[in-house]
Amino acid sequence: MIRSWVRVKVPIENSGDPTQIPSSETITIYKNFINAFSSHWIPFMVCCFVNPTYEGWQILFIQWQSMVDAIIIGILLFVHWRKGAAWWTNISPYIFGFLTFYDYILIPCTMVCMLIITLF
Repeated sequence: MIRSWVRVKVPIENSGDPTQIPSSETITIYKNFINAFSSHWIPFMVCCFVNPTYEGWQILFIQWQSMVDAIIIGILLFVHWRKGAAWWTNISPYIFGFLTFYDYILIPCTMVCMLIITLF
């Protein structure tokens, strides 16, 4: 969320020469991006292979939460929040804030509530 408040210029070089090694800043940016993307999409892909008929409603709830989480993180990573039409730049901070709140506050809270429900 903080990355949307501050515009940081990080040089990502692409000289076109396949033998040139990228700088450490470029590698760090790609590493953080790949970690954020895979930490949300891999659980979703694993949940797709679980048979829900034998596990009950808890597995269906986890599958639904993983799917929503994967879609939200895809939107947060791939949608440009500062460029676009005037109507988009007016509403995009609100959409970004809502998706961030939903993904990092509401989804974990609902998972904790589901854990408490299943324990009792």
